[in-house]
This record gives sequence, structure tokens and C-alpha cells, in this order.
Amino acid sequence: MAVPLLLIVGYLGAGKTTLLQELIPRLGAHGVRPRVILNDYQDARVDAARLAALDALVTPISGDCICCGSREELLAALAGMVIDADTAVLIEANGTSDAAELHDILALDPRLSALSRPIQVTVIDARRWQKRWFDKTLERDQVTTASHVWMNWADDLAPRRLASVEASLAEVNPNARRTTPEALTSELASLVRTPPPERIVRPGAASPSHRHDPHRHHFASVGVELPPVVARSALITQVLALAPGLRRAKGVIGLAETPGTQWAWSYVAGDDTLRFEALPLAGFATVAVFIGVDLAEGALARLVETLRPDAPDTRTIP
Repeated sequence: MAVPLLLIVGYLGAGKTTLLQELIPRLGAHGVRPRVILNDYQDARVDAARLAALDALVTPISGDCICCGSREELLAALAGMVIDADTAVLIEANGTSDAAELHDILALDPRLSALSRPIQVTVIDARRWQKRWFDKTLERDQVTTASHVWMNWADDLAPRRLASVEASLAEVNPNARRTTPEALTSELASLVRTPPPERIVRPGAASPSHRHDPHRHHFASVGVELPPVVARSALITQVLALAPGLRRAKGVIGLAETPGTQWAWSYVAGDDTLRFEALPLAGFATVAVFIGVDLAEGALARLVETLRPDAPDTRTIP
């Protein structure tokens, strides 16, 4: 019998880690021990820190998409897992992952015969769905292979907008079920108690190496160590100064205004400020990741340098 595998995908900043934060304690209450693999650009420690106080075994994979440069790291992490009878495996892919390619990779590798075929839940930022002038195709592609869709921020929408998003999602993938953290928890717990049959794995290695099509979406990213403590207003100003090329940024930081507390902060293109979430524990490395589209890595790295205490004013960066 196969161990349930949940694949969580969704565009940058849609709320994938938020879904994990909902699922992990709920699964624990149902007697399920989640094993979590986090994949994020350059430094997965940012999201791992948010989950550290929850009852989960977290394996962060830092680097490229798990459908690209970090695929072997993903497969090795899955193959090396010690899985108990009460376990469910959850993979959070980063925001630019090709979901179809991930399904191929997971289905073809003979080392993963203990895992079920993945249940894919795609997380949708209902406020921004198909409203970005960039990357609409990628966002839609991540829905086409989904068995489940969770609409984050749906409660913030006017009824007309909500109906429009629902109709659009139904057009992209009419077979995907709308779900909630509660419903996903019940489904996974049921599968743990009555696991699905073992999957059929074709012999041989996984599919050949895959790279994103640069004509459809090209993401450059850089991870950086931040000073342990900064002023909240300074961090907000410096991160917003990286727009409009910046698509997503997040990190862990200590704020001068709240000594002894660390914060997870995040930014999604189009926001006018940063979101802050107090971490239940302290002692994490103060790191950040910045992601842009159609930006050379060197140019993005120079922009990130403006966050350092001795950096020149952001406005002087060409």
C-alpha cells in the first residue's frame, strides 16, 4: 500500500506555506504525522522557520525549481525518507514550478514506489487571479493538472469578482475540486487510515533534465543574509524600492521595534507594503530571497546589495 503524497503548487505569493500552516496541526489532531519538503528559490529556510514550531519533519531544498535544477535533490529526499504507517508526505513546490513536469518526474522514478501518485492542490490568490499583466500563462498552467484548488483570500472578494474567478477556474480545469484546509485534512487522514493501492511505476530513470522556457517565463533569484536587526520602516522602504522588477520577496528578520522577536516578512508584486508575521520561536538565520522576472541575476544581486547597512541609496542603482 502506498503512502499518501500531496503536491502543493501555486504562483508566487499565492499562500502555499499558509496552507501548510493550516494543514500541519490539523493533520496532527487526526493522528497523522506530516513529512514536509519545502522547495524555494535560493533559501528554503525562510519558510522552514515559519513551520518550525509545528509538529512536522521539514526538509528544506534550496536552489532552483524542483522540476529543474533541484529535481535530483527532491528525488533523493523522497527516496531517503523513513516513513511510518501514520505518515503523509507533503511537497510545497516553489511558485514557478511546472506542475506537469513534476508529475512526470514523480511518476517515473522507481525509487518512489512507496508513495502514491500525487494529489495536487493548486493554491490560488483569488484577489490576483489572471489580473497580473505578466505570467498569466504560468498561473493557468499550474491549475490544469490540479485535482484540487484552494482559493486563498476568497473571503475578501466581492460576489461578482468571486463568481468571475470561479468561472475562470472551471474553464481552465472543470474537473478540479474546490477544497479547504479542513476538507484536505479529512481526505489525507482517510487515505492514511486506508492507503491507496501501490502505484505502477515505469522502470528506468526520471525524465530528462528540464529547464523553463525563457520565452514564457524567466525568473532570476538571489538569496542574501540580512543584518540580524533592522528598522521596520527601513526594510519596507528598501524592499519596495526594488519594484517594479521584483515579483516576490520574503525573509526572516529581527525588528528594532520589537527586541527578542523574529518576524517572517513577505512581498508580492502589486503590494504597497510588506506583510509581517511574528515567529513563535527565535534564533533563525536572518535571510531573504528576492525573485524577479526577466532580470539578469547580476542586476538583481546589485539591487539586493542596497539592503546592506553600508549600501548606497537605492536610487543610485542603474
